Amino acid sequence: DFSDAVRLAGGVRVDALAATAERVPGSSFEITVIAQANARDLRVESISAAGPSPSWKIDWVEAASATAVATTGQVTAAGQKFRVTVPDDAPLSQPYWLAQPRQKDYFGSSNAPYEGDPYAPALVSVHYTLALGTDPVALPAHSDVVYRSTDTIYGEREQPVTVVPAVGVWVEPELAVFPSSTAAARFLRVRARNNSATEQRAVIRLELPAGWKSNPAQQELLLKAKGDEDSARFEVSPPGTPAPPSASSQAVAVRAVAEAGGKQYATGYQVIDYPHIQTHLWFRPAVVSLLPLDVKIPVGLKVGYVMGSGDEMPGAIQQLGAAVTLLSPEDLTFGNLQQYDAIVTGIRAYEVRKDLSANHTRLMDYVKNGGVMIVQYSRTGTGGFSAPLGPYPFKVGGNNSRVTVEEAPVEVLETSHSALHFPNEITARDFDGWVQERGTYFMESWAPEYQPLLASSDPGEPPQKGGLLAVNYGKGVYVYTGYAFFRQLPAGVPGAYRLFANLLSMGKAPARQ
Repeated sequence: DFSDAVRLAGGVRVDALAATAERVPGSSFEITVIAQANARDLRVESISAAGPSPSWKIDWVEAASATAVATTGQVTAAGQKFRVTVPDDAPLSQPYWLAQPRQKDYFGSSNAPYEGDPYAPALVSVHYTLALGTDPVALPAHSDVVYRSTDTIYGEREQPVTVVPAVGVWVEPELAVFPSSTAAARFLRVRARNNSATEQRAVIRLELPAGWKSNPAQQELLLKAKGDEDSARFEVSPPGTPAPPSASSQAVAVRAVAEAGGKQYATGYQVIDYPHIQTHLWFRPAVVSLLPLDVKIPVGLKVGYVMGSGDEMPGAIQQLGAAVTLLSPEDLTFGNLQQYDAIVTGIRAYEVRKDLSANHTRLMDYVKNGGVMIVQYSRTGTGGFSAPLGPYPFKVGGNNSRVTVEEAPVEVLETSHSALHFPNEITARDFDGWVQERGTYFMESWAPEYQPLLASSDPGEPPQKGGLLAVNYGKGVYVYTGYAFFRQLPAGVPGAYRLFANLLSMGKAPARQ
């Protein structure tokens, strides 16, 4: 607008700087305002500061001079300081588009007047007027209050002032599975961070439902200074009753709570910080989902995992009770692969792990000698894998070789195959509750040796049978799956856990095709 045009043409710069970016409710901080002007007879006047509501208390501290007046060839500056007090009930600085609960793949509208903008207005801003010459013309303008720092790589960086909890709380993992095949407890780690300027003695506990047990019941952490972090570990045991059937398995949401200074804290946050965007904090409740699950795997199952472009499958497989080892290029080239009951490749592994193709013969020998190899989806084409991928030829489909509707019906094609019976009996209920999609990059054609086990399709499209292929090769089994286990297991989908457990256990099946 016109004020911005005058400000730019007149070389006016008004910086409003906070000492730190993160503030807690009830705390105070100073902001320093430095105004500079380059144009003749252009003045910066009436500097003031404002918060998002009247409950934000702002006091004037001092001024270097009342006005900045620039004459030809000179730069003059004025500064003012203000003390800002954040109210005790100030809400956390959640990005406005994440404020409403998530509904499947989107967050609800916030109905904010600035909806559609890349970010909400600054919490604190400095307002001033631009005065021209002797005429009584005053143009309003403002600057956001920011925290400024210097990065050795990216140079000067700015962060908005944000409100954070005095004690941040995180719990890991976000999902804890309790298989019916084992009575083992699960360890949960609760991390606490002091964001305030004073010492915090935080008593950490889990809000468990009736029947669940935590050892210990609570722990105290001493966080002496701002930025201090510490963790507490809890051994959690489920009720003594058997796990319910898969169709009715329900995760139990449990909060991790820190009590400090007479207040309860149960919120953590993820810092989203990239050079090309404004820094944001994504606040999330410190909640873990406890999932009692009717799923079995053979005792002592050992799994080798080849990480691809990145997924959370290794941790999910561990929660089934299997021992998981991440396989390095050296392991694939020189290691003893036969020690593993199953070897699983992560999503897109053949695109980012060239050692997979280089060790194709060793991997096929592993299968031939009794191993189970499970290959999750990979793409072909630019950046994709090079044949061969399995023991016999097949062709991965393009972008249309997927089932995007997560509720799409699934048909069992090979009803007698061990993958559908051992050690878990798979039924139609095991395909309930899947998230985001059934799968992607199904095979579009394959050698006759492969057996398609399942078929599914989006509404109005022909059945796609290339999402789960299995073939007996020597003494072992090779499996290709485009079904999105990498999404389902981290989301705690019971049926997906049961089916993947069966795939891992194929080498232990008493009889298989």
